Amino acid sequence: MMSLSIQATWLRGDIRSKLSRISKAKFKSIELTENDLIDAKEDGEDLKALLFEYGLRLSIFEISSNLQGINNNPDKETIKKIDLKFEAAKFLGSNLILLKSTILKQNYLDCSSIDRALKYIALRASHFRIRVAYMNIPTDVSIGKLDPAIKIIESIGSPYLGLAINSLYALSNGSRPSELRDVPIHRIFHVQLCDGYVQQPASEEHSHHSDMLPGQGNLNLAGFVKVIAASGYKGSWSLAKIDSKKAKESFIDNAYDAYRALVSLLDKVERSDPQIKFETPNMPARVYTSGVEFLEFSVDDESHYQITQILSSLCFRMERKHISKAVELWRQGSVNIVLNNEKKLSYYSDLKFLKKKKIDVVILSSSIQYVRNYKSVLIKIRELKPSYIIFLKTPLNKWLLNFLFIQNIPQNMYEGSYPSWIFSIKTINKILIPEYKLTYKNKVEPRLFFSDHFDLFYKIAT
Repeated sequence: MMSLSIQATWLRGDIRSKLSRISKAKFKSIELTENDLIDAKEDGEDLKALLFEYGLRLSIFEISSNLQGINNNPDKETIKKIDLKFEAAKFLGSNLILLKSTILKQNYLDCSSIDRALKYIALRASHFRIRVAYMNIPTDVSIGKLDPAIKIIESIGSPYLGLAINSLYALSNGSRPSELRDVPIHRIFHVQLCDGYVQQPASEEHSHHSDMLPGQGNLNLAGFVKVIAASGYKGSWSLAKIDSKKAKESFIDNAYDAYRALVSLLDKVERSDPQIKFETPNMPARVYTSGVEFLEFSVDDESHYQITQILSSLCFRMERKHISKAVELWRQGSVNIVLNNEKKLSYYSDLKFLKKKKIDVVILSSSIQYVRNYKSVLIKIRELKPSYIIFLKTPLNKWLLNFLFIQNIPQNMYEGSYPSWIFSIKTINKILIPEYKLTYKNKVEPRLFFSDHFDLFYKIAT
């Protein structure tokens, strides 16, 4: 059964908050690991109840094992440990276990040893009626590539033993997605998607740029998905980290970004091949940039002189000069170049770079309503402790809850539409008070039947 899934380790927080955010982002399935169970305050019963409460299905349960000590006749302690893992998966409602082999050079096992270990795993899997998806990671010296793993699994021939394939492991060494056509589709039990860079070491020891959502790296994920889907794969498509050692250090801000990245990837594949159909929400047609309106350069006096000499030699002329700022518009035909020579102007890509600076005023000019994670942005601004926080032309409703609507732009202005919040004043007050107090509130245009726009001035409490 096809489903969109995400590994819980993508998000920070306790297990309840993770499940809540994943559910709100419209995921229906989730991956959990043994560490998730160990770190959780909840016991198995409570965790099972939480999955039910948030409408989530456990798509796969990841267990850790280096396969050592597992053979045709393992000792009682090994048997007990393995069976407990199967029982945990079954109790939580998963019929699939992910077994990631972590064999390192110092723990060398030959293929015959791996074969014996997987035979026993398959035997226990059949006893519990739970399938096992085996994934070998690049640190394995015996099964460094997919082909040997396929041969071992095929030779065992158990319907309860198959493969889990991770896109980063499969593609980062420069392999082409087309090579996956040789993998027997009935042996692919689970597919994980993780972006990265070609020729990057994909091992858990060396992955410095792993744990990327689809679209953040340069791997051919669309080709990867297309080959597997065209072969007839009907299982879950799951966003999963490979870097377990850094899982607690790198997070995404919210599950919505992950869901959007996954749906966008599957939509791209679906549009490229009409025969492939995913059970995903309909995506609007992609909008592509048709041109560049202007380029802006931040200059000092020396570079201003140099660039104006170059522009003049290219037949650009200075068209406009800002009335109160050291900003010039240079134009040639339809090409616009802006030179910004403001001495005190600096650009920052993140509010965290301002933590050590003294901020006098933060002005949000009719903008905060278009920010999805407005709450975290306002908290970051509050923590900077500016003397004033000013909201200009911000929509407020007359009720206690926020509303979200689609703002359509008149076609004679430009084509487009986008979501916008209509806040309750209590929402903003709850974030800023008592650190700040509201000193000024004034109704401004435009005025709509369901909301009004306001200017709000907040002053830091002394």
